[in-house]
Amino acid sequence: MSADQRELRLKSAVAAMRTREPFWGTLVLHARPTLDARWGSTACTDGRRIYVHPDFLDTLNGSELLALLAHEVAHIANLHVTRRGARDAKRWGYAADAWVNGALAATYDLPDGAVRLPAVEHLSVEEIYHLITANEDKYPVPSTFRTDLLEGSGEDTRSGADEANANGALSPISRQEAEELRRVWSRNLQHALTAARLQGKVPAGAERALEVAEPRLDWRTLLWRFVTPAKNDFAAFDRRFVASGLYLDTLEGERVRLSVCLDTSGSVGTRELKSFHAEVVGILRAYPDVKASLYHADAQLYGPHDLTRDTPLPAPRGGGGTDFRPYFDAAKDADLHVYLTDGYGTFPTRPPRGEVLWIVVPGGLKSSAFPFGSVTRLI
Repeated sequence: MSADQRELRLKSAVAAMRTREPFWGTLVLHARPTLDARWGSTACTDGRRIYVHPDFLDTLNGSELLALLAHEVAHIANLHVTRRGARDAKRWGYAADAWVNGALAATYDLPDGAVRLPAVEHLSVEEIYHLITANEDKYPVPSTFRTDLLEGSGEDTRSGADEANANGALSPISRQEAEELRRVWSRNLQHALTAARLQGKVPAGAERALEVAEPRLDWRTLLWRFVTPAKNDFAAFDRRFVASGLYLDTLEGERVRLSVCLDTSGSVGTRELKSFHAEVVGILRAYPDVKASLYHADAQLYGPHDLTRDTPLPAPRGGGGTDFRPYFDAAKDADLHVYLTDGYGTFPTRPPRGEVLWIVVPGGLKSSAFPFGSVTRLI
């Protein structure tokens, strides 16, 4: 096939996607697919655009080419290149492929050998990465796997598909460019969803793709913002969270009653408990007007224990199933509730009086399934 024929075939595939799958097709237009033999032997992305090897294009039938373009643009739109940070490139690429293929499986016929992890594909890429890193026997990354994500952001940037960066001069993505990419692709995702809705063709994976439309807060940041009682601190915070009730506006000197519950059904590991406890103690040291109590809970409730800036973490009790109702019955007078859990358990039929923040361990219940409160992920 000549170079002109290949270019025509690639452009025709993009046009076909806009008609058949307007959500992914609209996104692909922004990703500017191009034929380029420098970056690996198949297809890949640097977080800016899609690169397809000319020889690889010749091996694909029509449906395979559409699935390939959707796969690569899903990586771009969901910022999988810049979200990697300092994580291992191969494991991150494997986790990102599992997420993407899970989002595309209902719309496209995936090729043989496509990465699939059905048990965890509904999670974020960060959570999938955590699980495959912590459970290498259960989720082994094949030695033959090659990531199609070319570049990273920040200081650790030299990695990618078949070590392709060594063959060219793609520049790393700076932090400033990474933020601009986030803004641009947030808009692109919204435009693509609008185009799909107008044609009545919203694919199953579209809503999941929109998760990156707003930046995620690290759980530590959100925990501090949730508990911070000082009225004067509001000016430094993101005003979106004021409207959603994530700040407690108190008068100077008023005591804020914080109730913390740790799920001890076996789903929360020792490392997560220690990290969480350290953050809570840091808050108590910074804000002496916060009065905190600690509970442990599985199917039963243990506590409360007074929790102060100098209190060591009490030994966890429990190990059975999870029932959230005893805790919320016992701590009904608290102003703020923070619950560290995997989310799998029996919820009360009505929310408590106080605000609730669920901090969910990797592999836990999806955020939209919590019946009340705000949810952040422990990643």
